[in-house]
Formats: sequence, structure tokens, C-alpha cells
Amino acid sequence: MSSSEDMLRRFDQNDYAYTFYECDKEHPFIAFTTCYCPLCDTMATIKDTGEELDTVERALDNCMESYEDLVVKVSNHSPELLI
Repeated sequence: MSSSEDMLRRFDQNDYAYTFYECDKEHPFIAFTTCYCPLCDTMATIKDTGEELDTVERALDNCMESYEDLVVKVSNHSPELLI
């Protein structure tokens, strides 16, 4: 479940008390009817995506190193297998 859905599930619009909220992180004011800040949610999503990207990049680097090691070993032992 995305963090947006999680936030909206926790803050029920039926509890709206005719109060407007601002983000505690000094984001530009938008008239929130709940304590949900779309900018905070987007920033959290970007952070999570960046962490996932780092994990995938490390996995790719590991695969590339393994591939290069394998090519070197095969070319030293049986270069005809690389054709």
C-alpha cells in the first residue's frame, strides 16, 4: 500500500472540524482538511525509490563483476566457449 493510501486511511474526512492544517516542515501552505501533506508524501516516496534504486545498482554491479570474472576464467581455460 502506498504511503498516500495509508495516510488517507488514518485521517478520516468525516472528523473534519472546519480547521485548516499546515505542514510542520514549512512546506508551502495548502488548505489541508487533514494532517496529510502531499509534498511530504512525495518526498517519502522519492526517498524510498532512491533506496530501492541503490539496492538494484549494487546487485547489478555484483552481477557485472561475476560476469567479468567468468569471462576471464573461461577465456583462459576454453576461449572457444565464448564464441
